[in-house]
Amino acid sequence: MSLTLVGLLGIAAMFVLLMSGVPIAFSMALTGAVGIWILEGPGPALAHTLLIPWDEGRSFVFVTIPLF
Repeated sequence: MSLTLVGLLGIAAMFVLLMSGVPIAFSMALTGAVGIWILEGPGPALAHTLLIPWDEGRSFVFVTIPLF
């Protein structure tokens, strides 16, 4: 599949998920994970889905957010 087609299908799928009542964060995460799965395969999709939230959550900038 071409990048454009995967992107357009992903946007359409995200809107369908949003209209069915799925929260924004979960619909975006699911759409992104499926898009990476289609474009790069299951290995990179699993790595991105598991490692990126962990790395971003460890960031010192995000540690102060719960304090407010």
